[in-house]
Amino acid sequence: MKLFDLHSDTLYEAKRRALSPVSSKALQAPIGVSPFEKTHRISAIWCDNTLDDGACWQEYLRILAYTKEALEKEPLPDTVTLDYAVEDARLIENSTDRLQTLAMNGTKILTLTWQGLSVIGGAWDTEAGLTDLGKSIVRDAATLGITLDISHASDATAKDTLRLSERYGTSVIASHSNSRAVCPHMRNLSDYLFDALAERRSPVGISLVPHHLETNGRASPDSILRHITHFLSRKNGEKTLAIGSDLDGVSSLPEGFKNLADLGTFYRLIEKTLGKALADAIFYDNASAFFTRN
Repeated sequence: MKLFDLHSDTLYEAKRRALSPVSSKALQAPIGVSPFEKTHRISAIWCDNTLDDGACWQEYLRILAYTKEALEKEPLPDTVTLDYAVEDARLIENSTDRLQTLAMNGTKILTLTWQGLSVIGGAWDTEAGLTDLGKSIVRDAATLGITLDISHASDATAKDTLRLSERYGTSVIASHSNSRAVCPHMRNLSDYLFDALAERRSPVGISLVPHHLETNGRASPDSILRHITHFLSRKNGEKTLAIGSDLDGVSSLPEGFKNLADLGTFYRLIEKTLGKALADAIFYDNASAFFTRN
């Protein structure tokens, strides 16, 4: 039983609350604690929407330093791998040097937008596409080895990103996005965008955010299963679907979920319902294969 989690907010949340990102039981998903025999975590440093773009950059540097200091004191077990993500590219402002710094600091995934309009483009609650700066990021990310994430993007931004990524050879995923066909929240992924990613075998991570699972915000394991089943009904869905839990990035979770340990229980439900091969593909193999290729 293995886990490749494409998105959590543990690093941001640990710094915000002055907790150990490695071992604190007050977190939903401390990085050094896992019920899985092998765990690959991609944890995001969020660009806090209460801060302006420049302040976000300074906070990113502080969170990164805080995390590295914590890891020196509490090294991760051999069974756990950590990679970094940044959520909301607006902290780059107009500096291409900052994108290079993200790459040098080990950023694996860059989520382009989070909410509203930014220097990068439009998020899910707008109809705007990429700005000129956003388009340049799609170009430059390819040479820097950064995977771009269209979770939180508007449909226009997502389509711009996919179109330009074909030209520049940029890898694109949706790290934590559920199905809009199942729950009609604009933050969720349309079938069109899922199909475009599935054609490339680019992972789409199911998240545990209740109001992205059910319109009334009261979600259960069955709610998650409905999103999984829908995505699996799409072409190449079985090679695309992954986990992007969003743990430590959400104040409430579906019924039966309190922390990362409950993902182990959910794995066993998927194994029982869909079979071990599909459970392994969703929880680890699809995401792992993608990053091995990219």
